[in-house]
Amino acid sequence: MYYFSVIIPSIIHLGVKDKMKIHFFWHMHQPLYIKDGEINMPWVFLHAIKDYYDMPYLIEKTKSKATFNITATLIEQLKIYEKEPLRDRFLSLWLKPPYELTNQDRAYILKVIKSINETLIINNRFKELLSFDILDSEEFINLEVFFMLSWCGDYLKNDLKEFIKKENYRQLDKEYLFNHLTNFIKTILPYYKKLANNRTISLFTTPYSHPILPLLLDMKNAQYANPNTKIPLNHISLKDDAIRHIKKSKLIYKESFGMETKGLWPAEGAVDEESLKLYREEGIRYIATDEAILHKSGEACHHKVYRKDGVVIFFRDHGLSDLIGFKYRFLDDEEGVEDFVSKLSTESDITSVIIDGENAWEFYKRGGYSFLEKLYIRLKDKMIRAEDIKIEECKELDRLVSGSWIYANFNTWVGDSEKNLAWEYLFKAKAIYLKKGIDSREINEKFLLAECSDWFWWYGEGHYTNFAKEFDGLFRRHLIDIYTLMQEPTPQELYIPIIKEEKISFITKPKNEITPIINGRFGSIFEWYGAGVIDERKIYSTMDKKKLIEKIYFGMDRENFYFAFYGDIKEINKIIVIFDKEDKKIELTTDYNCNEIVVKKDTIIEIKIPKNIINIDKIDIKFDFGSEIVPSFGGLSIDKYMDFGDNWFV
Repeated sequence: MYYFSVIIPSIIHLGVKDKMKIHFFWHMHQPLYIKDGEINMPWVFLHAIKDYYDMPYLIEKTKSKATFNITATLIEQLKIYEKEPLRDRFLSLWLKPPYELTNQDRAYILKVIKSINETLIINNRFKELLSFDILDSEEFINLEVFFMLSWCGDYLKNDLKEFIKKENYRQLDKEYLFNHLTNFIKTILPYYKKLANNRTISLFTTPYSHPILPLLLDMKNAQYANPNTKIPLNHISLKDDAIRHIKKSKLIYKESFGMETKGLWPAEGAVDEESLKLYREEGIRYIATDEAILHKSGEACHHKVYRKDGVVIFFRDHGLSDLIGFKYRFLDDEEGVEDFVSKLSTESDITSVIIDGENAWEFYKRGGYSFLEKLYIRLKDKMIRAEDIKIEECKELDRLVSGSWIYANFNTWVGDSEKNLAWEYLFKAKAIYLKKGIDSREINEKFLLAECSDWFWWYGEGHYTNFAKEFDGLFRRHLIDIYTLMQEPTPQELYIPIIKEEKISFITKPKNEITPIINGRFGSIFEWYGAGVIDERKIYSTMDKKKLIEKIYFGMDRENFYFAFYGDIKEINKIIVIFDKEDKKIELTTDYNCNEIVVKKDTIIEIKIPKNIINIDKIDIKFDFGSEIVPSFGGLSIDKYMDFGDNWFV
């Protein structure tokens, strides 16, 4: 849900034009997680110790330039951590000695800890502890400390290098780490201010709670962008709230950094001409969105910067953005940098790449630090800030169509039954509020929080999270609070989850051995019955362009591993199988039979790999199809001697 904009420079030794520039525009966002005065999810804190300092620090360290966009709700929560870190539910429980925790407390801590991506895991001892079903107090403390150290960014890991060397931790060590990390967080916002003041970065923001502003202005924008979208019943314009979102974020920005913001990232790159007019009236001079919006607006070349009604607009290069967001984490740093540079268009003045500034790095080695450092060093002479672009240098845009950075429409946030039901609850509360004719600052604030795009992001199809119920509860709680403040009876439906049942995970574990016939087709239903399934459509499904591989089937018998790939496979002719732990790659064609490895392609791609070519008991395997590497979450970890009474894991 977050972004970064790159403007691409001139690299003389590669023959790239001198006038070309590169502009990284990193977007940092977290919704407001406060419920009953407590921050009930720890993602702001965890990204603070990993990303929010390291990202601008890398720009300063490499003597480069970039633009950073930091949302108001993120700023508010960072300020809470500066003064009252124990308002974070997870952090307050994490700090307690294990004997003070209830079973429910331990379950919550473990749920958060076990959500960590394997790429972040700091050592084998942490990985071992993660697999334990029962932990004594000493093991539990070590698990907690290893988790927090795993989330630390490169800057903090270097700062804590002596502490990290310890083999065993006690409660006092946990308290030391807590104090060190909370003191570190106090330096983050001042650091952004310093870099903005010395013109190393441009620093912008987003309308207050990260709302889809065009939908607040007119829900029909969803149908203007995609006529097939079903929009909520009884929708009304929330223009007054749209204006409040802009004004409030500007105020928080000025209070935090001592200056006015000159630009912003419209949440999710969502734009239309009416929201552009509001930005201009509020003194905003720089925004960004996706190349698909530009193309639908009648312009073919997104390798330029445009202006519309006095506002500079950067248009995102979708392909380059996705490479950083979804592919380079699988490659060696040098390989990723070389591939990125090789794809810079020699015909470009400016290429904009927009991607989130925090979430991708959970999947990179060293949290993406070494990849970005190498990329910046390679391109630093051509990197600029947004404010280095002058409006007179930009091409005038005749019109700006409605849409977002995802498929140039709004279907990620409206259109299916769950998303629309959430909107209808919101509109119903707003209609009652307007009818009462009151003007309460506190109620207005609650409406702004209920209009955050994140709630609608997790409803319906398209995204999976273990914390879907928590997001649902936050949204409904804002509406319940509104009815309480209006002194109106709360509708009973607001006490019923909008998410009617648990979201289905993107991975299903295998149930039994399989021995399919390798012929490139699904034969008998029993061939792959009981296999594991990875649904790639549920992993970053709307954040990525359409995937080639939609589903992966996997399993084994005593002699072999089996894999099947379903999707748009007609252009696939080569596959590289990557065994991470053995640092080994095998290059295969889609019609291959050698050394007992068999590959066949027809309506699907099927692969048989004998276990005897693998020298270790546990493997991490992934598959490179050229433009796409799967599984998208990283290597699939398999124990070749596993008992099917145990669980497969990733």
